[in-house]
Amino acid sequence: MTKCQYLLTIFLLIISLSINAEISTDGTLGSRANLPGPDYQIKADLGQQHGGNLFHSFQDFNLQSFESATFSGPNNVSNVISRVTGGNPSNIDGLIRSTMPNADMYFLNPYGIMFGPHARLDVQGSFHASTADYLGLKDGGRFDARHHRSSLLTVAPVEAFGFFSDSPSRITIQDSQLSVSAGKTLSFIGGDLQITGTNAFRDEKTRLPVGDEAAVLSAPGGRLNLASIATQNTVKMTHDDLILTFNEQGGLFQATNGVFDLTGEGGGSLFMRAGEATLTNTQIDSQTLGATNGGLIDIQVANLHLINGSEVFTRTYGTGRGTALHIQATDTVKFSGMNQNKRASTLEVRTLLKSSESGDASEILIEGRNISFLEGAHIYSETQGGGNGAQVTIRAEESVRFSGVDSSGWRIAGFTMDALGKEEGAGHAGNLLIEAKDITFENGAGMQSGTAGQGHSANATIRATGTFSMTGQHKDSTGSQLHTGVMDRSTGGQGGHLVIEVGELIMDDGARIYASTNGPGKGGNITIHATGTITLLGINEQEQVSRIVSESKGGKRAKKTVGEGGRIVLTADKLILRDGANISTSAKASSSRLAGKAGEIQITVGKDIVLTGFNPEAEERIESGSGIYALSTGYGDNSDDAGHIVLKADSLTIEEGAVIRSSTDNNAQGGNIDIEVGETVRIVGHTSPLHDIQLSSGIYATSDSVDAESGLGGNIVLTANRLVISHQGTITTASAGGGKAGNISLNVNQLEMDSNASITSESQLANTYQFATLSDRDKGIVIDGDVLEIAEDEDGKISHYVNIGNSLIRIQPVYAVAHFADLFELSKQYNLQEGQVVKVKDIGNGESARFVYSHNDSYKLEAWIKLEAQPISVTFDTLDDINAIEKWFIPDDIPYPSGTLIQVNDRGDGKPALFVYSADIVIPVNGRLEGTPIRIRTFELSDSTALNQVAQMSLNRDMATMNDQRFVFQNDQWIPLTGHIHEVADLPDMAKRVQAQIGHVAQVADIGNGQGGEFIYSGSDWMPLNPNRYRVQNLSELEKFPATTGDLVGVTDAGNGQHEYFFYADGKWNKQIRGGDAGQIVINADKLQLNSNSEMVTSSVSGGGGNVTLNIDHLVYLNNSQVSTSVQKGVGNGGNLTLSGPQFVIMNNGQIIAQAYEGRGGNIHLGSKQLLKSPCSQISASSELGIDGNVQIDSPTVDMDAMMVVLPGGYVEAQLPKGCNIKDISELSTFYIQRGQEGMMRTPSGFPE
Repeated sequence: MTKCQYLLTIFLLIISLSINAEISTDGTLGSRANLPGPDYQIKADLGQQHGGNLFHSFQDFNLQSFESATFSGPNNVSNVISRVTGGNPSNIDGLIRSTMPNADMYFLNPYGIMFGPHARLDVQGSFHASTADYLGLKDGGRFDARHHRSSLLTVAPVEAFGFFSDSPSRITIQDSQLSVSAGKTLSFIGGDLQITGTNAFRDEKTRLPVGDEAAVLSAPGGRLNLASIATQNTVKMTHDDLILTFNEQGGLFQATNGVFDLTGEGGGSLFMRAGEATLTNTQIDSQTLGATNGGLIDIQVANLHLINGSEVFTRTYGTGRGTALHIQATDTVKFSGMNQNKRASTLEVRTLLKSSESGDASEILIEGRNISFLEGAHIYSETQGGGNGAQVTIRAEESVRFSGVDSSGWRIAGFTMDALGKEEGAGHAGNLLIEAKDITFENGAGMQSGTAGQGHSANATIRATGTFSMTGQHKDSTGSQLHTGVMDRSTGGQGGHLVIEVGELIMDDGARIYASTNGPGKGGNITIHATGTITLLGINEQEQVSRIVSESKGGKRAKKTVGEGGRIVLTADKLILRDGANISTSAKASSSRLAGKAGEIQITVGKDIVLTGFNPEAEERIESGSGIYALSTGYGDNSDDAGHIVLKADSLTIEEGAVIRSSTDNNAQGGNIDIEVGETVRIVGHTSPLHDIQLSSGIYATSDSVDAESGLGGNIVLTANRLVISHQGTITTASAGGGKAGNISLNVNQLEMDSNASITSESQLANTYQFATLSDRDKGIVIDGDVLEIAEDEDGKISHYVNIGNSLIRIQPVYAVAHFADLFELSKQYNLQEGQVVKVKDIGNGESARFVYSHNDSYKLEAWIKLEAQPISVTFDTLDDINAIEKWFIPDDIPYPSGTLIQVNDRGDGKPALFVYSADIVIPVNGRLEGTPIRIRTFELSDSTALNQVAQMSLNRDMATMNDQRFVFQNDQWIPLTGHIHEVADLPDMAKRVQAQIGHVAQVADIGNGQGGEFIYSGSDWMPLNPNRYRVQNLSELEKFPATTGDLVGVTDAGNGQHEYFFYADGKWNKQIRGGDAGQIVINADKLQLNSNSEMVTSSVSGGGGNVTLNIDHLVYLNNSQVSTSVQKGVGNGGNLTLSGPQFVIMNNGQIIAQAYEGRGGNIHLGSKQLLKSPCSQISASSELGIDGNVQIDSPTVDMDAMMVVLPGGYVEAQLPKGCNIKDISELSTFYIQRGQEGMMRTPSGFPE
């Protein structure tokens, strides 16, 4: 409604009220009379009574603001039924009262009804106002207002409202506050229905309008009927429905700044029937307060618009079930916009009784042709006790669309469904079902569901027979997403499952489908089935790619365990991943947190899988390439195993930097990769020459930790008809530490490798390094306690990491600034973390003080909380208790002032923790204060006694300063910092730095006296190595060896036939670090071709070599390529190389090599019917310092005479091929061509002339 229309309505209402301010009877049921006012007395003798029905008939019925009309009669009256026949609308701005106990009132005026700002009801029963032409009674009786002679008055109750007119008169409610008693019904049934309130502002707590200028319809625990009729029709009231004979012929319903309040012992019901229904900043509130179950909000219209912050609340505060919400539209349902309180249009279903007895939330059902939630419009379901959250169903014939964020930038369009109950038997978050032809989440819209307690987060099912698309960006540049998860403070609840069944799935602009667990409960599964194509592509402005992700990642409040991540199961006709888009499962743990086992990935595609391209803004990240990932990241043993990848398709293409990767960078195991393809697997490794960044596509299974206890790499098994690898494409398993690299098994008909393609299994750990000087050594290797300062991290700021022995962890050094204003410059330069303490030398009065850093990620806000010299004033038993004060508060409701020190006696492991309360961050969208307890992470201490005491409440990465010595807390101990800072450019530069491991050897060319020397790292410092080397047979002999500090002794058999080195330090033998063994490569094929510097290699720097087994039926062709096993340094044995079965082995500048350094060289066994080898080709099994391996070539005896023929005449140029030095060829064979007379070849001897 425009402002002019609004003012005109008020003006006309005032005129009509002043002109028609009277009540008079029409004489049809009694005498004709003008009743005296202003307190009109309407007694039973003015009408007629039939049984329990008391009928009245008025010529006019109007009330001004100072007037009242009181209906009275016998106590046996059940229904007071009134009509107005004079042809004028009724203008009611006063009080209507009934003194008859529990009598229902019916007020009928077919010419129109208007309720003004001062209109009030004081009736004992229900109240029904209508512009119907007649009321139908159950026994066929009739009370007619337009044709009163057609009336048949009986004792039966009212059954229906009848409309003869093609344009029924309207009912207008302007700033009225009309209510009935608890459990009763309030009805407005007419033509167009217009409900308008002047006041748009609501109380922050009650959500009710402030002041009297509001349109409020109230039926506590009862029923509200709102029906707008456009043409001839009948409206029938039943116990649980409002039925229109012609439901599609609804009128216009408008509500602006209105409140429909049905809150009661059990939430009440609302029945709305209309054609076009628009609710503007209007609230429907049906809250269940007690043990009675809630009712039903049932809206049946052609088109429904809930706009400008309109809200529907069905909360449950008691043990009764919440009120259900049904919306059915023949055409459009639209939710959009924001009100002056900065609240977006919302459907909110909550169960708020924190008890196992709390009632369930009820269902939300929305049906229409096209349904949209725009501009931050939202559905919110929450349970805080034993009741379950809502079952939300959205069903459209054509489209469902969620788009955008509200104007404040706070709330996105979509869903939030949370389970927050912590007691045993806590309720689940509910379920979501969306069904339509096409479903769209765009511009940051999405679903978020989590559990913070015992209940499970929500299950969500999305079914689109056409296309499901997730596109566009939120105003903060994040993409649309679906997320179900387990929060870190949860106590056992599991993540909900995401099920997507579609024709086509398109994810663009950094869209994300995400299942996670940050707590002890298992993460939910993601299941996607598409009859057509699944396409993931696009990067948003925050450099985020489109992803399908399952993750186990312990949050900051996670206790001793973190649940397993869920599975990803995907089936489609075709799968395309572009621009760095990926499908991944991961176990991720930061240095102070935990992670559970990652879930598996199962992908089945009927036709093609195409993985292409990468994210150019994240080229150094492990997930930069488009692809499929199974990851385990962590520190030591705080993370769990990576998941497995199982992939089936008709064809698979991996190109332009795309990958399939399984990896672990800690002590957990890497996941296996199992690929089955009906036709061709094609790996094109090099990115386009047009790109500045060059990445190699491939299939990788790696163990990336440099620790001696690093986890095993995963295995790769690939089955296909044809495998083509080219342009630096690769299939690789590798280990960077002590873990064994995974095996590679390929089962193909044809294997073709070209242009530097590779199949490798590598153990990459080096244990010996060379340096020119001691200074170079100290710069090149980072020892325990050394700090690395990164000039530019992923956020473009300065960060600090410290080496704790087996990993680098991020820390916050203790800062000090001169003035308070300098604090806010710190976060611009340094990547600060919450809980960081900074000392201000002068706070303005010449005194110093310490401040704690607090920040809000969502709104990019920060605050500095002053630490007062005060005792702990608040104590909580557990972290669950402190969570109750972590939320947004109205300023007057903040529980503690900022700076309050809080101690938690048990943070989850029996130890205390110290917090400071922050309440200085103001949320811009609603003016509320964010109350957050922040754990103090840095301490300034006076002595070692205090240091040990603080250790009882410290967690990993906490910092302490004692007498200018700094410490970092890790694994239940304080690690002193060395004071040595390595300056590095960025995170990739930091990753290149070598972390010292026990047993690392540094060979220094000049130790300061012009002489060289060797040093070994003992775990705390560099120790000189004695120049002599010794060897013993076994560990028993080692124990008897007369050792001195610095001795290095090789043990031939240190168990299981392993050759190891030990060094003597601190009065004991310590095993020198060495790499894990390389994995095995097994290939079963018909044809194997390697061209243009391609290679098939197992190699180890300091561990053992892996075996290579080639079972080939027909042809092996090595053209300027190699098959090899090697150990570059150390005592490991070279791997064996076995080739069996082929009819032909052709080597043109090819190499077959098995080599070792100190261990035994690997054996080579070649079995083929024909071996053709060029002079520059090589077959070798050797050890530089150990025993050479054996070379065995099995070739059957062949009758060469039977295959010889006389060559035809002609000229042959005799020349040697280029590409190798003849001096390097062992057992050189020669072939002479002798020319006869006239240049003709001589006939060989023995041939007949």
